[in-house]
Amino acid sequence: MNLSDLGKDVLHVSFNQENTCLAVATETGFFVCDVNPLKLRFIRNFDEGIGIIEMLFRCNILALVGGGRRPKYPLNCVMLWDDHQEKKIAELEFRTDVKAVKMRKDCIIVALENKVYMYNFEDLRLLRQFDTCNATLGVVSMSLSHPVVLAIPSTTPGHVLIEKRNFAIMDSDRSEPTIIPVTQSPISQLELNQLGVKLAVTSMKGTVVRVIDLMTNTEERFRRGTTPAIIQCLAFSLDSSMLACTSNRGTVHIFQLDVEYKQNLALGSILKITGGDEKRAVIHFQIPEDNSICAFVPKGPEDDQSEDSKILVVLGGSGGYYKFKVFNENRKWKALELNKGSKLSYFDVS
Repeated sequence: MNLSDLGKDVLHVSFNQENTCLAVATETGFFVCDVNPLKLRFIRNFDEGIGIIEMLFRCNILALVGGGRRPKYPLNCVMLWDDHQEKKIAELEFRTDVKAVKMRKDCIIVALENKVYMYNFEDLRLLRQFDTCNATLGVVSMSLSHPVVLAIPSTTPGHVLIEKRNFAIMDSDRSEPTIIPVTQSPISQLELNQLGVKLAVTSMKGTVVRVIDLMTNTEERFRRGTTPAIIQCLAFSLDSSMLACTSNRGTVHIFQLDVEYKQNLALGSILKITGGDEKRAVIHFQIPEDNSICAFVPKGPEDDQSEDSKILVVLGGSGGYYKFKVFNENRKWKALELNKGSKLSYFDVS
């Protein structure tokens, strides 16, 4: 979540790949917290700004980009930071400002406004580069699966480019990217599930969320509302049975997904998407935030351990930390705010 336009000391907030940690970039450095329960892990003070931060699971390597009023690093450079040594260990430089960074243990993805680059993690060798449409928010998603699946907006508005890469084979043996026509409007957000078999997409209008099954070439459509809104985050549950989204209107919607997977190789040609009736959210509620991200997180020791319940954490641009138990009671889905009235803030832990 980019907060640089809000005039706050916090510039960027992100979850790690497993949704167990929260990284916060500020005007003076950064800090990292455990998500559930909320607890500070460490803080680094540079007296200069970090505009983008990305963790690599829970290890000591982070990706940092400068930002704020006094950037520590140039806005067109990605710095790989080793927190054990508390120093920069590598650098990637570009011609234009960096909009987003994603990492796995085998590759790094860097998104610019009109380009996306894929690097080998071990030696920072450039593997692929893709043209993309004017994406000022750096919209990009990458699976945790093997082979890796990468999703970015293509050069045609409303279309998504899917790259599937197996690092165990030679570059000459890789398949060409797949282009999926999804919507008529430019794409505002997209998100892959951890296995890289489901893709959630929203357009700039923000009234409909589309979930594409990349294994069966089918699409589920979900109605968020009729009033246009900016979708700020899409988040799959850990078992991919649910999808949550937040908007600039302070709304949080949770949709129930079809979880039946059929083995059918769909990556390699243009996907034919079949539409259906639009489904409604099984849960929707309001939070006092106009800028937020969310994630389904692993349960903590004090949480309900039953299999049919989930934990959703929503982080607001104001610093708000909202934790919800999502569960089914008498065949009706509900969301119970677990920290209601406590006014938790991830600002306070630092």
